Amino acid sequence: MTNRLFDEPIGSFLERAASKAATPGGGAAAALAAALGASMGEMAAAVTSAGTGDGGPSSTVAEAAARLHAARLAAEELAEADMAAFGSWMAAYRLPKGTEEEKAARTRSMVEATDGAIEVPLRLLRLCVSGLHAAGELADATKLRVLSDLGISAVFLASAARAAELTVRMNLGDVRDPGKRERARDEAHTLLAEADRLQEAVLTAVERRMETEHK
Repeated sequence: MTNRLFDEPIGSFLERAASKAATPGGGAAAALAAALGASMGEMAAAVTSAGTGDGGPSSTVAEAAARLHAARLAAEELAEADMAAFGSWMAAYRLPKGTEEEKAARTRSMVEATDGAIEVPLRLLRLCVSGLHAAGELADATKLRVLSDLGISAVFLASAARAAELTVRMNLGDVRDPGKRERARDEAHTLLAEADRLQEAVLTAVERRMETEHK
């Protein structure tokens, strides 16, 4: 059975990321940042929910926690998917191209591999936006002692979104279809703008509450 990336100690991940190894690269690192961001938001929701009595946490907190939990698990899977996508691209790149048939087969494989290399970071961008929406729903409900953690959640998720957008843009250079290239670029740009907006909203709410509480 193949070991999953997130079953390894974090130190092993960092050692591999710092090495000459092809993976994990920027896409997997972005997914790790997203997973950390979702984790911080999920933790803030858990602490806020603790001690709420028989009624349990509010529906808003519970729903946001569930979305952040799902985002964390999905980010872990996307780290694996990013490395698999890179492996597929390298395998396609190394295919023989001595004959016309081989060239055609290689081109088809390259197109498929490039599509995967773009779709994975796009999925990560969508995930980050979803996580930031959930963090925003917690901004007014989170307990003070974990308020900064919620802000950190937003920072990590927005940073992961920016990293994913960079990955999309880099990989667009291998897309031959102008329409496909434009659609992916536009979606990535729109998602990043939304992530930036949501991060700003969360941080504004967090900082406002911190200033009020510390007066």
